[in-house]
Amino acid sequence: MKRLFLVLTAIVIISLDLAAIMDIWSQIETNYTAEIVLLGLSIPLLYALSIMWGKPSKTHL
Repeated sequence: MKRLFLVLTAIVIISLDLAAIMDIWSQIETNYTAEIVLLGLSIPLLYALSIMWGKPSKTHL
């Protein structure tokens, strides 16, 4: 039950992040800055996914 709550919370956070990314993307003129922003947001996302799969490891970071 706790894992289901974590998964639902992660889905909500991911959808909010995607909306923020699209908003940021439309305001940014250079692709390099957008790629840096996406990379910065994807690292905690990958960590959250590894926790959801039950294999949290520091090698992902």
